[in-house]
Amino acid sequence: MDWLNLDPEDKLRIYIQLYRKYIEDAKKPIERGDYLQASEKIWGAVALIVKAAAMKYKNKRLASHRELWEFVSSLAEEKK
Repeated sequence: MDWLNLDPEDKLRIYIQLYRKYIEDAKKPIERGDYLQASEKIWGAVALIVKAAAMKYKNKRLASHRELWEFVSSLAEEKK
């Protein structure tokens, strides 16, 4: 699969599928008290859903942690 040539709707679907997978993957570490592992899975899920929002609402691809933070900060500023 060539990510660069995928339709934006397909990319959005992939982000959401991966988000759901990471949330599901966080459940077992939580059950066994491995909160470090669980938090890594949850961070991955959050990053993916932020990327999905950026793509859907701003037609923007986020490629780094810095871009994630900048995007979230810009949303917060818009809501003030």
